[in-house]
Amino acid sequence: MMSAPWCADQKNSMANPPLIMPLQEENSPRPFWSVMIPTYNPRAEYLEQTLCSVLKQDPGPEQMQIEVIDDCSKDDTACEITRRVGAGRVTFQAESENQGLVNTWNRCIERAQGLWVHILHHDDIVLPGFYDCLYHGITRNADVGMAFCRFAIIDANGHWNSLGPLESATAGVLDNWLDRVATGYHLECPAAVVKRATYEQLGGFTPELVCFVDVEMWVRIAARAPVYYEPQILAGFRRHGDNVHTLQERTGANMQDMAKAIEIWKNYLPANSRGQ
Repeated sequence: MMSAPWCADQKNSMANPPLIMPLQEENSPRPFWSVMIPTYNPRAEYLEQTLCSVLKQDPGPEQMQIEVIDDCSKDDTACEITRRVGAGRVTFQAESENQGLVNTWNRCIERAQGLWVHILHHDDIVLPGFYDCLYHGITRNADVGMAFCRFAIIDANGHWNSLGPLESATAGVLDNWLDRVATGYHLECPAAVVKRATYEQLGGFTPELVCFVDVEMWVRIAARAPVYYEPQILAGFRRHGDNVHTLQERTGANMQDMAKAIEIWKNYLPANSRGQ
């Protein structure tokens, strides 16, 4: 029988994330990885680069599920690129109605068959060694619920602009991670992988959030599970004019979203760390 997702504060409706149901056939063979690529009106060259970066590290279908989930795009770009680049290796799921960014992320988790889920946006990339390095770290630390690596921030043309912060000079489980992730900028989605069982326990992403929906999830996980870190730079987060984050920053909506997120995640922190 499945237990309900953990909720930090039952009075806070946004602290009740959507359920992620466990897979029914628990005894059937499962891949280790599910690489889930959400798309909506993607630029062809970005999605092609994303797919190629994964396929270059593909250990085969027994070890890795690769799927593009298209949120009812206005044209067939995502389907055409997936068929051409994926060449039958990458599956394609077309949603019949637009669900929005956060609901599509949760759809990615629901469709994931693997033990570990990597939500890789259609304009981001993984660098050589991403899956191998995180696999070795995860399998040597069986109690972790999430793992991530250092990352590069890349521009529209793929050039490196800056690097994500170095959390530790050595690979391993992070100390004092909850307080750290709740109080500063630390990671971006392409650098992070999450155990599917973690989502099953804690629920999916919170639909009321946009810019800080990922950060709220990282804080939620940090409150309940150890997190593994790899200091090698193994992922690229692309910042360009069409980013959701960039658009929100232009309007100031990101600040409102931050306030909502803090109201949720302050309840995950120890009482002496919450502030007023």
